[in-house]
Amino acid sequence: MKSINQFLDENVLGRFNVVVMNLRKITGNVLRALVTANGQGDPVLFRHGGALVWIEFDDDGSPAFREITLDRMRLLLARRFSWYRRNLNGKEVAACPPMEVVRDVLVFPNIDLPVVERIVCVPFFAPDGTIQTEPGYNPATRAIFQPCDDMDAMLPVSDSPDSDEMATALAIFDDVVVDFPFVGPGKTHTLAALLVPFVRALIDGPTPLHLLEKPAPGTGATLLAQVICDICLGYPVAAMTEAHGEDEFSRKIHSKLRSGPTAILLDNLRHHLDSAALAVALTNDMFGDRIIQRSEIASAPVRCLWLATANNPSLSPQMARRTIPIRLDAQMERPHLRTDFRQANLREFVRSNHALLVWAVLTMVRGWIAAGRPKGTKKLGMYESYSEVIGGILDVAGVPGFLDIPQEQAALEDDEASLAPLIPLWLETFGFDTVSTAQLFELRPELDLGGKTEMEQKIRLGKLLRANRDRRFGDLVIVHEGKRGGSSLWRLVRVAGCSSTGGQGAG
Repeated sequence: MKSINQFLDENVLGRFNVVVMNLRKITGNVLRALVTANGQGDPVLFRHGGALVWIEFDDDGSPAFREITLDRMRLLLARRFSWYRRNLNGKEVAACPPMEVVRDVLVFPNIDLPVVERIVCVPFFAPDGTIQTEPGYNPATRAIFQPCDDMDAMLPVSDSPDSDEMATALAIFDDVVVDFPFVGPGKTHTLAALLVPFVRALIDGPTPLHLLEKPAPGTGATLLAQVICDICLGYPVAAMTEAHGEDEFSRKIHSKLRSGPTAILLDNLRHHLDSAALAVALTNDMFGDRIIQRSEIASAPVRCLWLATANNPSLSPQMARRTIPIRLDAQMERPHLRTDFRQANLREFVRSNHALLVWAVLTMVRGWIAAGRPKGTKKLGMYESYSEVIGGILDVAGVPGFLDIPQEQAALEDDEASLAPLIPLWLETFGFDTVSTAQLFELRPELDLGGKTEMEQKIRLGKLLRANRDRRFGDLVIVHEGKRGGSSLWRLVRVAGCSSTGGQGAG
């Protein structure tokens, strides 16, 4: 695949006298020459989220999109075109690209360049079920395949893997995760997360946050997240920390997405997770925000795997519904002192066997495609396509437990759902009568309202009631009945046609 450095070193595309300035003509000639040169062989200039980009490599070899800024455009025009002026003797002397031309080319709308969404370093599946193994840009997936160095050593993937090959693929995955103390379907959901980057083009819609959570530091959540990324990226992931405010969180997410990542890792979440920006990014195909130092909104495609790690995290209901928990529990006071590992140096094991691990994932997916792409039967709201594709692959591979998360998910719910213990006593004490917040406050022993004073607790209860307005608890709904004397009024209403479960509904 051609690099931007090679593109910059190629032959000059045209000559322009900087004194004879016909901006419309020069801009037109420059754009036509750039588009033509970019279309010859592997393209190196792209449109990503409405911006012009090329690919640069970080010090660790990881590729990322870089927006073509004013300085980068000047570099491009200076290297691919010859600019000159005539001195007093009429002799041609070299000149720099006029900034008027640089700016005009940079802001020209809808330049005919290929649209790209992400960079992938391992073979992946196109929407038609074929595996992209040729380096370069694929218009069907809007992805660039920049293969890792070890991909030449990968075994061929069968068109229709037999049972032995599928079993071998699962055994290879088991060798990677054998030392992690999974709880419930954690191992299944780890495999689900690993599959996402390979089949992202087959998923029509967003993908959820895969949250690796555990009761104590040192259990291995960060290591597991790094291993997942080592396999599907081919290089170490650059983890992202949580933000201290909503605006900062939005800017960090937007900046990360504009680089075209395969995966985003939010490592070591420490605070209550209730981010509107992250919630939007997890449920949409595009994410927009203001570009720093510019009064301009830009959008970036969301085509990445979402990972996060935390110790017993606290999530809002909005975030919990967008999350698949992967629970780890070593059941010991100091899990970082464990020594009974089958893989003493796991990341080195993954690096040494990277091509084999990629083959294993591709084989599992190819087995599902050969079986006719059956859809997974369990669905996660807002993530139907993800559920169908990932669930189908796991079903064909014989891996149980996908989306078996009610108990784990309930443990992550925020205290917006903490009114549930109050509902039976409310019904017993007041029935379906209209009551004030002050009357309900008398039942507060049933709730953990926090706060140091009674006034703080009353304010907290009022906020909880407003947050749970029109929310179902089994066959009951909390209804706001207006105000009387400055106090809000509330009433329980039974919903016809619902069975009483005594628990909280989906809401």
